[in-house]
Amino acid sequence: MSSMTKMIVAVLVVCAAIGVFFWQSGGEKSAAPSTTRQVVDSMGRTVTIPSKVKRVVLLNASSMEIFCEAGGSDLIVGKPTTKATPAKWQEKLKDVPEVGILHSPNIETILSLKPDLVIGVNVPFHHTLIKTMEGAGIPMVLRSLESYEHVLESLEFFGDIAGTPEIAAAKKAEVEAQYQAVTQKYSGQKPPKTLIIWGSPDSFQMASKKSFVGDLLERLGGNNIADHATGTVGQVGFLPFGMEFVAKEDPEIICLVSHSSDPAVREKFLAQMNEQAIWSGIKAVKTGRVYALPYELFAVNPGTQTAQAIEVLAKIVFEEKAK
Repeated sequence: MSSMTKMIVAVLVVCAAIGVFFWQSGGEKSAAPSTTRQVVDSMGRTVTIPSKVKRVVLLNASSMEIFCEAGGSDLIVGKPTTKATPAKWQEKLKDVPEVGILHSPNIETILSLKPDLVIGVNVPFHHTLIKTMEGAGIPMVLRSLESYEHVLESLEFFGDIAGTPEIAAAKKAEVEAQYQAVTQKYSGQKPPKTLIIWGSPDSFQMASKKSFVGDLLERLGGNNIADHATGTVGQVGFLPFGMEFVAKEDPEIICLVSHSSDPAVREKFLAQMNEQAIWSGIKAVKTGRVYALPYELFAVNPGTQTAQAIEVLAKIVFEEKAK
């Protein structure tokens, strides 16, 4: 072998060695994509979830509606037991197993569905589930849904999780446009004194501006008598009902939000106000300005139907006349 040939062979050997080195290095650097990633939920918790979520269980109606509108309906394998599901999603989700009501989800059912993600809301009942789900190797995230801004944030969050950010962005823009149209229409007007009652005829509370329905009234100009209660402004969403306080404030409008979707419950509420002497001196009752708000828009956070909810409320406080 000539010296020239030996040199060529040596160069080829070196090149091959370098090639192997870079191939191995490149192999390490371009390893398979991570199967997990981290997200931060409304509680500030950093939660590790699958990079590509495939099986989702939702524990409350509002989150489910927003998740569907964000493009994630095909990923849902478990849904809450509720009558507040919007009509457009009832058929789509009719065969999805129920996992129980908001305050008491069925843990055995959830585990049997083998979800790779559980989505709850910021309530104590769901906080207590976190350790149980983590113990089963199932990540759980919580979303706050106490305001209009929370709805928009959840749309983005769920669109990211579902891998459908474009769908979520388009829906967010639609919701924002509808909301702006309603609020601008009534801009500058001051609502009459209003009492929002939340509950059932046998047990009810006053909703403040920290509740979702109270927040909507605040965006229309406020004048919610619950926010006039001493030491309560900006603290809690629902306050104990006091007839003496209500009589002193003498609201011009009363809005009822019932726990139940049964019309009979709302009728009982209205009948009590018209028949019981304790209510007879209240201006709203005397003038017939007592309204039962639609269950599907006010019993839970209306999600992407927020614009429809605030429009219903605006028409009551600004357009309905005393009878």
